[in-house]
Amino acid sequence: MAGIVLGGILDKELRDFSAIQRRRREIGGMTGAFAVVLLEGFGKVALDAQLFSWLRAHAGRMASLFGDEHLLYVHEAASPPLRTLMAEIGDRVVIHRRPFQGRSGVLVGVLDDLHDTPSGIPAVTGVVRLEDGRLAPIPLVNLEATIAPSRH
Repeated sequence: MAGIVLGGILDKELRDFSAIQRRRREIGGMTGAFAVVLLEGFGKVALDAQLFSWLRAHAGRMASLFGDEHLLYVHEAASPPLRTLMAEIGDRVVIHRRPFQGRSGVLVGVLDDLHDTPSGIPAVTGVVRLEDGRLAPIPLVNLEATIAPSRH
């Protein structure tokens, strides 16, 4: 089986991809299965830089996909970066809600008081330095820390 690993995909892109694969099978051009593995979710969501580096380092290696367990196992590979919901200052983080959904950066601080989210709910808020250098206030509950394999 062959496949591709993506950070995210738009619904239209997935439908188009499925239609192309179906046409290829109908004309006999594709005989095996082809998997699409979404690691971050639907939409234009980029892969976290640490995870992307890990995947790139293992490009071309044999891998096994266990759909029920949501597990992608790369044979003879070091452990991938882990994710944790408890981000600490200095951690690389992935943002899970708009307007910065799918973007990553570094948690550089936590604000002292509760701050209103766009929905009006007060929350403990962190300051994230995004990959492009901008600072963004993000509720901590909307962050997921990525921990390099050497730390776990």
